[in-house]
Amino acid sequence: MSTLKRALLLMFILSFMQFGLSFANTIKQVQAAKQSITLDTVTATPNTAGLGQVVTFTVKGTPGGKAALILGDQIPMAETSPGIYVGSYVVPQDAESGQIFAAAQLQLPDGQTQMKPVESAVNVQGVQPVVAPPANASLDIHVVNPFGSEAVPACFAIYGTTRPFAIVTAQATAIQHILFTIKTGVGQNTVQADQYGNFVLPLDTRNPQVMPSSLFVALTATDSKTGEVSKETDLNLSRLSY
Repeated sequence: MSTLKRALLLMFILSFMQFGLSFANTIKQVQAAKQSITLDTVTATPNTAGLGQVVTFTVKGTPGGKAALILGDQIPMAETSPGIYVGSYVVPQDAESGQIFAAAQLQLPDGQTQMKPVESAVNVQGVQPVVAPPANASLDIHVVNPFGSEAVPACFAIYGTTRPFAIVTAQATAIQHILFTIKTGVGQNTVQADQYGNFVLPLDTRNPQVMPSSLFVALTATDSKTGEVSKETDLNLSRLSY
């Protein structure tokens, strides 16, 4: 083989190798450019909501996708900043007390999809079915909602039962523990139970001078005919931020 032919053959081999390397690099770049979907967190605020209150759901994941809240139907979520998707849900006015279990779905333009449940369920302070007391019902108050030491918003309602037509009074006190304990009266209200002894007592504890704190509510019932007063029923709650 002549020197010229050898030189041409060597040039061809080198060119073919260079093309092969270039093609391989292109494939790697295309693969690297394809995003892998991630759906990191799904959170809800607030964790406790009342009737008609807005619950905001936030998703953190891969930017540039379409996110939806799965809560019965799909509720579209907006990408407010790269990788942050936000959607809202309004608690229906006739919702029963319980928990909202939701999930979020994220889909990228290339079809990759991922779904994840919300990190913690939302507690709903809704309508509570109240059982009518017997005719000789005790004057003592039985609170149906709120339960135990749960967190409540600044404005909430107490559902319960007592003797029919009894007068129910609530006195709310905010308790703050800083260097020492500070007790501040933050609200009171009075309602009359219905013919079955059921009552709903709205309570407004808003006070701009009191930080979110534990909330102590004292309840008493007074017989509207005899003036008899029940023993005190106490609720120890925690108050949400305003």
